[in-house]
This record gives sequence, structure tokens and C-alpha cells, in this order.
Amino acid sequence: MNLFFELLQVALGTRESLSHVPSAMEWEEVKELCMKHAVPGVGFYAIRKLSERSAGSVPPRELVMELYAQERRMSETNARQMADAGKLTWLFEQEGFASCVLKGCGLAGLYPHGMERVSGDIDIWVMPKGKEGEPLHVRRREVLALCRRVVGYRDVFYHHTDMPLKGKEIEVHFTPSWMFAPWHNARLQRFFQEEWHNRCFVRVQETGLDEKAMGEGFYVPSLEMNAVYVLLHIYRHVFAEGVGLRQVVDYFYVLHQDGLDRERVKDVLKSLGMMRFAGAVMWIMQETMGLEKEFILCAPDERRGRLLLAEIMQAGNFGKWDERLSGMNRSSLLSRMNENMHRNMRLVCHYPSEALCAPIWKAWQKLWRLTIER
Repeated sequence: MNLFFELLQVALGTRESLSHVPSAMEWEEVKELCMKHAVPGVGFYAIRKLSERSAGSVPPRELVMELYAQERRMSETNARQMADAGKLTWLFEQEGFASCVLKGCGLAGLYPHGMERVSGDIDIWVMPKGKEGEPLHVRRREVLALCRRVVGYRDVFYHHTDMPLKGKEIEVHFTPSWMFAPWHNARLQRFFQEEWHNRCFVRVQETGLDEKAMGEGFYVPSLEMNAVYVLLHIYRHVFAEGVGLRQVVDYFYVLHQDGLDRERVKDVLKSLGMMRFAGAVMWIMQETMGLEKEFILCAPDERRGRLLLAEIMQAGNFGKWDERLSGMNRSSLLSRMNENMHRNMRLVCHYPSEALCAPIWKAWQKLWRLTIER
């Protein structure tokens, strides 16, 4: 595992070389960890850097070719997603709605090698033009009406709906995220409303893609919103299905951006009761990724950081490798309730407001979804 962390540090530029020349078996274990945490492109980028410095540090040819094939597929997928993001932006614009691409290709531009980032579905935050100040439930109704008119939609949740479009997985967001504690959620939604006006337009020239394929470009969140939103996204995954290191690598690059107003970010995180979690993430990034002191948001919290790192390393990306769930039927409602209860029990001492409010919020959400017009 230490070798895996060293490889991440080489990719992130906080380390020059590995502590020793790995054996073929060690390289295979590192590759498995890269896959588990959805960072094979980051691993391949590190191997490319190592190969330029010392031929003895690179893995066997077969493993290099396997990672290279993964990297090629990821680059092609990211190119398609960026093109789709541009087309979606244009589509919503024509219907009188503004938009902002979240996560995914909205973060790829922060990477020096963004086309090698593992992408998921497309998350796009949509707002009716001229009605940004309306309550969330009003904006949600208008966006759902748009989705129904354009292509239809499937499930509706508090913050988004799933919209199928030519076989692509698209999440249309009414708001980027939420918090279980209602007082924190109210502050979060005010912050999102403020940051909507600060989103940035990424032009096609900055992506290196064909302008005809994607139109002029798409909007992405401000640096300050990403510094809150990406951390919150990690937080949400810890309370849900689990999280891998891919999202933590995302946050590393968010914190490395010039012009980030760190004091404002800290003020927002304090208002959301997230400073304990921020301290845990800072410790993980410092210990496993070599995050430099000048980029750390708050004092690293070793105790909570060790517990969080153990959760991350055990669960992997989306919790798919969590052996604690191996005997559980996750399609069963009772099993999912049992899983959530045990997860909240592990977290209640560290993040009490979210852990204690989670069951209430989830019960309300199930009742609320019954009232949404399909």
C-alpha cells in the first residue's frame, strides 16, 4: 500500500521517485489498488514520468500495456463526454435554461492529464434563466417540465433526476447536493445560489476538442464552489455507498488552483459543520499524497483521518470492494437499511449532526418522492 501511495505522489508531483524498485508481484498489487480506487490513469501517468527518469522503476511490459489500454479508453470516453457536455449546454440554452457541468469533465480541466481521469456519468446543474432567485421546489418543477418535454426522465430525487439521452447516463441537477441536517442544508443551498453567478465558461479551445463536435463549450463551477462541493461529495459518499481515492485526488487538484479564496471556503465549511471532516481529509492528503502545507485548508486531524482512510481503503470506489457487505443483498430494502444503520453507528461519534439526521431525512425523502409528479 505504501508503494501505491508513492506512485500517486509521483503522479501528483510531490515525489520524484519510488523508495525501491518494485517486484513484478508488487506492481500487480499496485495495479489492483489503482483499479479499486478508479485511478488507473493517474497510475499510468506516474509510470510515464518514472520511465523518463529511470527505466528500472517501470513495471513489466504486460502490465504497462494493460494500463495503456485503460488510459486510451478513458481518453476516448472523456473526449465524448466533453463533447456531450457542450451539446447539452447548447440544448438547454435553446430551451431557455442555463447550466453548469459538475464533477467529471467539469474537473478534468484542473488535471495536467485530465483526459486520463476515470469518468462516470454526466452531472449537469440546470437553472431556468431569470429565475435564479426562485425557491428550489419551483425551479425543480420547471426543470422536470423541461426534461419531460425534451426526452423524459426516470427517478426523481431531492437534488437531481436521471434523464436518458441516446443511451447516455445523465443526471440533471436542480441543486448540486444536500446535507442531512436541515439547518446545514439551508446554508448550503444559499451558498450554491450565491456561487451560481460565479461559474466559469470553458471554451472549446481550452479542451483541445473539435469545435464542431461540442459547440462553444460549457460552464463549470467557481474554484470556491468546487472546494466546498468536491469535499461535500466525498462526505456524501462516506455516508452512502463508500468512496475511493479518485475523489480525493480530485480534491488535491482543486486545492492546488491559483486564486482560490481559502478563507471564504473555510468560512463556508465551518457554517456547514464540516471542519472535522475537512481536517480528516487534509491528514489523508498530507500523508498519502504529500499535499504541501501551503495548500492545506485547516489543521490535519490524524485521529479522524486514520479512521477515514481505513474506510476508504476498505471500501474502494463506490464501496464495491467492502467485504463487510459481501454477504448482504444490496437490492433488499431491509439489507440497505441495515447497512445504513451500521454505517451511521460508525460515524455518529465523529459527525453527529449528519449521522443522527440521516434516518429522518431518508424517511422524509421516501415520502416526498411519492408526491412528485411522474
